[in-house]
Amino acid sequence: MVAVETPRGRIEVMQQEMRGLRQGSGCRMFWFARRAGKQEWAHANTPQEAIRKATLLPPGKAAGWLERAAAEVRSQLDEGASASRIKPTDGSLRPDRVARNI
Repeated sequence: MVAVETPRGRIEVMQQEMRGLRQGSGCRMFWFARRAGKQEWAHANTPQEAIRKATLLPPGKAAGWLERAAAEVRSQLDEGASASRIKPTDGSLRPDRVARNI
């Protein structure tokens, strides 16, 4: 999980990979985002969409900061920068609820 700053505040983002139950079904990636201090996660197929939902930005509204925030999230996750990773303190990310946290 990583955190990025946006004009609408700090956003926590994580990526989850889930495998299908059928043979040969492959894996699927999901993105989750929430505003700092909130417990509800917004989920989507892309980091841009998850961040947009978490910040309550309307669906048709394009924002330049949204693309930059999504790029920053991807680069932090790709680098595996341990300094930017955070652990939730409210117990909302329990191992029995999340199959694999990348």
